[in-house]
Amino acid sequence: MVKFRSMTSDEYKMDQSTFRLLYAFYPTPFGKCLIAITDMDKAVVYFGFVDGVEERALKILQNEWPLSQLSEDTGRETKSIIEKVFQSDEASLDSLCVLLRGTLFQVQVWKSLMTIPKGECITYEEVAKTIDNPKAIRPVGNAISKNRVAYIVPCHRVTNKKADSDKYAWGVERKQAILRYERGLVVGDVVGDCEDHAVV
Repeated sequence: MVKFRSMTSDEYKMDQSTFRLLYAFYPTPFGKCLIAITDMDKAVVYFGFVDGVEERALKILQNEWPLSQLSEDTGRETKSIIEKVFQSDEASLDSLCVLLRGTLFQVQVWKSLMTIPKGECITYEEVAKTIDNPKAIRPVGNAISKNRVAYIVPCHRVTNKKADSDKYAWGVERKQAILRYERGLVVGDVVGDCEDHAVV
């Protein structure tokens, strides 16, 4: 199970001087990704898919962590993390740490997503029930939309009751491909052959 640390925005403002962020781009079975980790304990603070130019993705990262210095991971410290993320063995994630920044409610929602079995889906209503707040369907959806550690914190496993109104920050087709991949099915043309996207 992934280990979590969390901080509020106020805590970030006080602690921002204690860490900088190392970032790198990698190919994955679902297209290029950008990952960022803290330089001290290697906690993942950002994981997102990149469909456009890398500079735009870096701007999004900087906006998410505006007080932190970004440095390219020339030492490839992020490589082992990427390799663990895309291993089929869930135990490979046991040594992985994620740093979540948000409100207490948002962090509660994000942590609850880790209880959804790989390859399965639940609705926003079910997530709300999981955190013992069954009426908070809309706030749950809002919190999930603000998840910035894609795939690792599996917001792709939450779906709308109406399939035609489903959403995913990195594209609905990619979301469907990830779910097929997790179910052990063949990944379609949306993402290409997984063997063509090995971490290098």
